[in-house]
Order: sequence, then structure tokens, then C-alpha cells
Amino acid sequence: MNRKFVALLIIASIGGGFMGVSIVLAELLKVSYFTLGHFLVFGSALTLFGYFIYAGLVFASNNENNKHLRITFLLQIPWVSSPILVYKIAAGFSLSGLFHVGGFNFLYNMGSDFNFGIFNGQSWGLGLNVAAVGLYYLASHQVATVPNNNA
Repeated sequence: MNRKFVALLIIASIGGGFMGVSIVLAELLKVSYFTLGHFLVFGSALTLFGYFIYAGLVFASNNENNKHLRITFLLQIPWVSSPILVYKIAAGFSLSGLFHVGGFNFLYNMGSDFNFGIFNGQSWGLGLNVAAVGLYYLASHQVATVPNNNA
């Protein structure tokens, strides 16, 4: 596989994961009291961003072991918004389109981002992180078809 693609996947996973952990920790410092909801949201975000770091480290040590890396990018693809559940997570970079009640929004974000919610009254919407789709394609097709050569 092209070294540039390998480097891009490693940076997106490890760098985005570290950026996400730092964002979650910064948000935790703003909370004056903790509820069960805070624990669930911030705990879930820290777990996912930690998994992104783990996946990048596993891939960096063996470029042919890309299972965790593919899962990492799959978790970043959907953006779901409803009155019952809100889910969006992106590590490092997101280029997203969202269809919702008000129309269509196209958003980009340099840096990690997370949005989890249960019963918070958001409008209905469904979106897609195009950057994560591209990274998933690279991780699943480019890495799987070309053996690792250290040349």
C-alpha cells in the first residue's frame, strides 16, 4: 500500500482519537456537577475515542491488520438526529451532509466532534460523514488488496 495512504489512516485514527479525548476532557472540566447522563455521554465518548487510538496503534504495528481501523471509520459514518436519540462522532475531520426537517445542511469540521443525546427533543434528521466513508474505503480496499511492503 502507498505509504501516504498508510500515514493518512494512522494520523486520522490516532491523531483524531487523541484530539477527541482532549475535547471530552475539556468539556468535563466545564461540568459543575455530574449526573448519570453526564457519566454516560462522556464515558461513551472517551471509550470510542480511546478505541480509535487503539485501532490506529494496531494498524501502525501491522498494516495488514485493519479490522479495528475499519470499525473505527464505520462508527464515524452515521449522523442520526431524532427526538429520542442523537448520535454523531468524528475523529480528526468530518465532511457531513444532514437531511433534516428544516432542509439540507452541509457541514465540515477540522477537529474531533461528538454529539450524543437521549430524549433531548432534537428534530428528525439523517446524515452521512463523507470523509469517514472515504477513509473506510481506503482502509478496507487499499489495505486489503496490497500486501505490506516495507520498501
